Amino acid sequence: MAMDFDGVDDKLKWSTAIVTAYPFTLSAWFNCDNVTALGALVSISDEATDNERWVLQADGASAGDPVRLRSVAAGTGVNAATSTGYTAGSWNHACGIGRSATSRDAYLNGGGKGSSAASNTPAGLDNTTLGLSDRATDIEPFPGLLAEVCVWNIALNDQDVALLAAGYHPLEVRPVGIVGYWPLVNRSNPHLDLSGRNQHMVVTGAFPATHPDSRLRNYWRRPARQIGFVAPVTPKRTPSVILQAVNRAGTY
Repeated sequence: MAMDFDGVDDKLKWSTAIVTAYPFTLSAWFNCDNVTALGALVSISDEATDNERWVLQADGASAGDPVRLRSVAAGTGVNAATSTGYTAGSWNHACGIGRSATSRDAYLNGGGKGSSAASNTPAGLDNTTLGLSDRATDIEPFPGLLAEVCVWNIALNDQDVALLAAGYHPLEVRPVGIVGYWPLVNRSNPHLDLSGRNQHMVVTGAFPATHPDSRLRNYWRRPARQIGFVAPVTPKRTPSVILQAVNRAGTY
């Protein structure tokens, strides 16, 4: 399953910011209903104002329909936008990486890298939301399907992003840095965070739909490929158990 958002007010929300400082990485699979809307895939914002946030967007409202990583601080926004555009009605992989206050990158399907070097650091971030930007005035409701949302507190490199876009499971790519993972594959409410950190998201409106299984490698039926792992991991373990084992090892 994935989660289907109506493009009006559907969302999944955890009332704490998953990250509040650089570096970080936001990753999600999305299937947008159209290429005319500006939709928030993953947003980390200040609910009390309209002036502070990071957001990974599918920007069908701009020419070329890019994926963007937008950073807004004190009301001033800057964008890293991909050089390639997404297609409506098909699964795409979006990734946004905040490397520092002066280095942000956006990727679409592992490529089309676009960058921003403008200095921008949001403050007062207090929530993590999927499907729209939860601010004092909510904006950018996403119309379509979301799945496999993952957040790292490190900056992935270009090769890491290419692996995710090729269908590698997030738990195979720098797992020690994962701080939140919502596969969006069941009907639970709150929706479970499988990073082992219990950051479960409250579902409002969105409902289960078809998950992009064909684009993801069948992780639980094969041996782990050791990407990011320091020791063999049996695929029969749950994601939280895997992460606990890797975290105890202390390296990646």
